[in-house]
Amino acid sequence: MTTRFSVNPTETLPSFDIREQLVHRDIFTQLLARSKHGELLEFPKIVETYPQLREYRSYVLDLVYEDYCQRSAAGVVCRATEYAKIFPEYNRQIEELLEVHRFFHASGHVPEWLTESRVWPLPGDKYLGYEICSELGRGAIGRVYLAREEKLGGRLVALKVSPFGHEEANLLAKLNHPHVVPIYSVCEDSQNELTAVCMPYLGRTTLSELQVAVQDSPPKDKSRRFWQELLRRSADADSSPSKDTEKLFSKPYVETTLDLMIQIVSALVYVHEQKILHRDLKPSNILITPERVAMLLDFNLSTDLSGIENRIGGTLPYMSPEQVEQVLISPNPKSTLDERTDLYSIGVICYELLSGKLPFPAKPAGVVTKPEAIEYANKIQAGAEPIQRFVPDLDDRTAKLVHRCLEFDKLKRPESASRLLAEFEKCRGVKAQVSRSILRHPRRMALGITICSLLVILTGLFFLTRTPFVERQIELGRQQTAAKDYPAAMLSFREALAVEPRNVDVLNGLGRAQYLFGDSKGAKATWSESFHLTPDSRVAACLGFLECQSKDYASATKWFEIAKPLQASSGIYCNNFAYTYRFWTNKYHAQAFELFDAALKLTPDLRQSLSGRANLAFTTDKNALRPIRDSALQDIDRAIALPNPYPDLLILGAICHLAANGDPAHSLIATKLVQRAMDQGKSLKDLEAQPFPRKFLSSPDILNYRAKQSEELPLAKESPWIDPWPSLFQLP
Repeated sequence: MTTRFSVNPTETLPSFDIREQLVHRDIFTQLLARSKHGELLEFPKIVETYPQLREYRSYVLDLVYEDYCQRSAAGVVCRATEYAKIFPEYNRQIEELLEVHRFFHASGHVPEWLTESRVWPLPGDKYLGYEICSELGRGAIGRVYLAREEKLGGRLVALKVSPFGHEEANLLAKLNHPHVVPIYSVCEDSQNELTAVCMPYLGRTTLSELQVAVQDSPPKDKSRRFWQELLRRSADADSSPSKDTEKLFSKPYVETTLDLMIQIVSALVYVHEQKILHRDLKPSNILITPERVAMLLDFNLSTDLSGIENRIGGTLPYMSPEQVEQVLISPNPKSTLDERTDLYSIGVICYELLSGKLPFPAKPAGVVTKPEAIEYANKIQAGAEPIQRFVPDLDDRTAKLVHRCLEFDKLKRPESASRLLAEFEKCRGVKAQVSRSILRHPRRMALGITICSLLVILTGLFFLTRTPFVERQIELGRQQTAAKDYPAAMLSFREALAVEPRNVDVLNGLGRAQYLFGDSKGAKATWSESFHLTPDSRVAACLGFLECQSKDYASATKWFEIAKPLQASSGIYCNNFAYTYRFWTNKYHAQAFELFDAALKLTPDLRQSLSGRANLAFTTDKNALRPIRDSALQDIDRAIALPNPYPDLLILGAICHLAANGDPAHSLIATKLVQRAMDQGKSLKDLEAQPFPRKFLSSPDILNYRAKQSEELPLAKESPWIDPWPSLFQLP
């Protein structure tokens, strides 16, 4: 199987027949209007008449909800199960939708956003510059659509539409982490008081869906079933599995779970460092991309600890006892929660993933009354059943850590996400793996105390000496790289790799030495392996840089898209991505301008970006038959004013000034710049190959100055692309 780093629309998506969508939208509109006028819909007859209507989730859920409201107003008792019999494929969504309705109406505090009449976008609509393709999902207050962004070549995006989207967008804008779904942009629908948050489309598979798929599988088959389901949902199930995929299939499910928890908690560490609580962590809010990367979703209930008032909410089975108190027992949006409420949710997710059961089963549907909430909190205080009853091969360290996260008293939980991450990494360590292996094969215990003791001693000695050796080799390799002894550096990294073949620090160091030694192909393979093991935006940016140097701009663009989180912090990344768009095709000039702007905002004196933006402006203005803009002249002058301007930059400056408004001063500046370029070795033949006016090159100032040059000088050159490694990794 070929590893994919972006979702290919032609492989993963059904064809969208706009004409068919519009026909079904008209049918939906008529049915909705009939329901709003008090008619109770006969769904069996509707499905029989319009069988394809059930394929449109958004239409079905809207009709079910409106019909439920009409029946409730008419005093007709109706349950979610009655609708679920007709639409079993939407059973869970219908239950959640009606439960939210019943909860707020029973409490007597119905929020305005639930009663307001809004027009939501439908498949086939043109909405705020996007073409709505289909509905990906919906929650209590928002909907997520698969859409095409019309201004950017129809690229696929995920568009989240909700009344409170601007608040979530403000929080997400602060976050830049490979395991948090980023945002591209925010649009306001003032007519319907909705906000649309545009995010990259990274597939449609959540951890919840994968967990359901493996729930009834025997333990030995769970990992295989888990990843096969992801491949199937990513439309890649027909591909032949690679050796690496086979390793994933055969990996113990406990290890698979721990790998995912490490990714999720690493994101949580970063989120908490930004003073943000998620407050709604659950499997359905964790996306698993086709590249097997876990990413946090849905920050709609998140809290900024710097001062934004809380919005009450959560999902009962995953709510900490203090959150149950805040939401269900004594509602108080100003009561304070801290990071440990998210750690409790992590404990529930891990318990459920490993055992297939919730530690504290909640009421399956319906309104949760205050007495029921108190009873539920008492269950948490009594403690969950030991997880090892359901997962016999789970080691003690992991089991104790999961139960610590589920403690009723938050002071007994891990004190921070970073501490929890360190504990999970220990659970993922080799000693814990050995312990779990013994538990999975109890007959091995019969080999005798002597053999077991010997294995423990030998294993302990091996692992006590292993880590210092690898660390020494990494440091030695880095020193040899800094001293430009690249063959020795590669040897040091390979010796470390023989001990720890999955160590990404070793792989990254080896790839760097290979690149500096001139083996770009080897560096690409090594960094690709590192990224495959642990997705890292920095490694993706380096791979994009390598693809640029080989002029494979399409592949470079894919890598730079993956490294998008760096756009907020790395001017070099923005510069390299901008030049990729600049040289790839003319239709991406707008994106190149935006990226040059971002690069210079982060690094104002980045010469490559100054000259690149000026050159792009010159080309654009020339094609439009107008004088070059003043901002381009300012950019090129700033670039030339930096130390040691190279000859081609001076030539570009002269061309830009000659393209100005005809002021003689610009011609004088151009003459001086050409003379400086000739001082550095440019010949008249070189100049004639540039778009200079013939009259300019034949002027006495150029001809006479050229005649004075009697010896050729070496020409300095500067690549438009900048090596991103030193700034991103802070290493040689």
